[in-house]
Amino acid sequence: MNTLRRNILRVSPMLTLTMCLFSAPLFATPPMTAADREHLLVHFEMTTQMVAELVHGLSPAQLEYKASPDRWSIREVVSHLAVAEPDYWREIQKALKAAPDMKEKKSAAEDADIMWYGIDRVQHQKTGGGHEKVDTYKDLGEALGKFQALRAIMIDYIKTTNDDMRAHSFGDREVIDCWQWMLEISTHAERHIQQIREIRTTPTSRRSEARTHLGVERSGVLVSQCVSWLLARECCQHKRKAPLLATPARNGAPIFVLATDH
Repeated sequence: MNTLRRNILRVSPMLTLTMCLFSAPLFATPPMTAADREHLLVHFEMTTQMVAELVHGLSPAQLEYKASPDRWSIREVVSHLAVAEPDYWREIQKALKAAPDMKEKKSAAEDADIMWYGIDRVQHQKTGGGHEKVDTYKDLGEALGKFQALRAIMIDYIKTTNDDMRAHSFGDREVIDCWQWMLEISTHAERHIQQIREIRTTPTSRRSEARTHLGVERSGVLVSQCVSWLLARECCQHKRKAPLLATPARNGAPIFVLATDH
């Protein structure tokens, strides 16, 4: 009996250690939280769908219409997305291959800032880095196809990745984490979705559209803006503790502003 007890005592620590080693992965914290995954997925699916919906059924004249000679047409906006997003995707893949380094760094932006970038088009930015070559795709169908094909790859990545995107930094001067940069790919597209809406709601362009198209557009504006607003509000509540308030609508699109203590 004593011999048996001694053997059990010897085996027990090894058994406990073995069980811990095998069970540890089952209880480990996932590299990406469910909330982070859902936020990326919802936003990417929203912007992918909205680009397709906003250009559907437009005539060649509507696709090539420019509010002024120095502004882009709708076809050129979609071409820009088809040119820019492959570069963004390569950049984030490269950053994720580097060693995790966000423990030693602090992001220059809150998640709400990334969300707000897609909502607020008050400040316009000049496109560069080769992404201004909007005549790369002269056919809308080709540009949209390229955009959608890469979006399918990125959405599948979001659904399945085990990468710890929060642990990897992106950028040199103004550092953010890779999850934020992934979100910014989609909020960048959202800015251009709003640009397409602006083109479609100019007086000349509007006269060329059927009333039913305008009705669809306005409902699409509401859905897209509200989804972005809800995501941004959640970011704000967690990070800035400042809710978003709706202001009176303009051109059928609700405008949202951050509520502050000032």
